[in-house]
Order: sequence, then C-alpha cells, then structure tokens
Amino acid sequence: MLEAILAAILLITLLPLFLLIILLIRLDSPGPAIFRQTRLGQDLRPFTFLKFRTMYHDAQQRFPELYNYTTSTTAEGNFFFKQRNDPRVTRMGRWLRRTGLDELPNLINVIKCDCGFVGPRPDIPEMLSNYSASQRIRFSVPPGLFCLAHIMGASGLTFNETAELDAEYALRRSLWLDLRILARLPTTILKRELH
Repeated sequence: MLEAILAAILLITLLPLFLLIILLIRLDSPGPAIFRQTRLGQDLRPFTFLKFRTMYHDAQQRFPELYNYTTSTTAEGNFFFKQRNDPRVTRMGRWLRRTGLDELPNLINVIKCDCGFVGPRPDIPEMLSNYSASQRIRFSVPPGLFCLAHIMGASGLTFNETAELDAEYALRRSLWLDLRILARLPTTILKRELH
C-alpha cells in the first residue's frame, strides 16, 4: 500500500512530463502513445503492463522474425533481451529507452498493486518456457520496476544471466537488498544516458 501511495505522488508530480511525452510520441510516429502488454506477475498471475510506446505500432508486422521467443536457436538462452540498433524502435523511442522515461507509465501498475518498485521485471507469457525449473522461483515474489539486472548490466546481460539474477533476488529478498538496488539506480541511469 505504501508503494502505491508513493507511486501516485510521483505520477501526479510528473504529470506535465507524462503529457509532454505523450504528445512527442504521437508527433514522432502514428499509433497510441501507451503500449499495453500482458505480463506475468507473482504466481504467474497475468496483468496488463503499461509503458510508453518506443516501437512502431506495426513493428510485429514489419519484423515478424524478431518475435520468436524460443531459445531453441539461440544457444540455450544465451540471447540478449535488447539488441543494438533495433529497427523496430522509433526516433523518440530510442531517446525514451536511453533515459528510462519509457517506463514512466509503470507507476500506474504500482498504484494498481500489479507490481512494486523492486523485484524481477515481469515477463511476457511467451517467455515462460525458456525458464528452467530453478529459475522459475522468480515468479514466487512480486515483480518490480527495478531488479538486480538493472544494476548489474541490464541490456548487456543474456536471458540466462538475467534469469539467474532474478532467481537470486527471490532467494535473498529483503528490505536491505531492495534499498541497495534503489540506491544504485541513479548511477546506473546516468551511465546508460552517457552511453
């Protein structure tokens, strides 16, 4: 409940920025400004995850080959979540991703108690089969906006590396660990912006 209240305060405070980003996205490319996607929460409960749209609205039709979520042809999970120079990403989308502002609508999910501030990032149902039995422990805890992977390399990590960090978080979950992750976020975001 405390997280939901904090998220609501943040959202109200950032509302002008929120509205400005919506306008810029709509001016940059056709399609809705908010991207909605089904994600898996604690105990595999599905919910609708919200982000600012960073890709072309018809990206799946343009690049169907980039929507194969199985690891059978990707060295047993040693693939990367995000690829450099992703052709699906719009000009505005690249800036939003670099600054992390594409995640701003996630605050609505915190208000709705779909997730908290810290925890494994909620994944899409299509990826579930790629998790090993030991890695699935990540789904035993509430998902979050920020996780161990954020401060350990984020987009530079493979799927398996991220899944192992999520499993580690689930096993070691504590208020102290959450505070450590949150404390390192400003430095992590700054490094991403500088690159």
